[in-house]
Amino acid sequence: MHGQAGVTAQAKTTDGWPVSAAVLTVTDAVGAQVARVPADADGRLVTDRLPAGNYTAILTAQGFAPMARTAVVTASGSAALGVLALSRIGGDADLPEPGVRPASGRTPSVAPGPRSTR
Repeated sequence: MHGQAGVTAQAKTTDGWPVSAAVLTVTDAVGAQVARVPADADGRLVTDRLPAGNYTAILTAQGFAPMARTAVVTASGSAALGVLALSRIGGDADLPEPGVRPASGRTPSVAPGPRSTR
């Protein structure tokens, strides 16, 4: 993904599910964007290394309330934000625990549409 980690985080729902559609935007003290990265399939976000200093890390994903955190980047060029739990807009739905399949053990399917009469 990146040579060396800068600001790192993992986006999850409040239920513990990864949010692969999350985007992490990092801005400096004057509000200029210095990094913007999408999450991977597990919700992990990793920027390139940044100069030491204080930054604002903004996590967004469609359908979720955005959140902002202060990222204090050390002389190594990195800052670990840990797991960031995003809240669904309109409240959290009752979802099974991460990794739990539907009770039937099968993934629901969609019936085929009508056949063409040509």
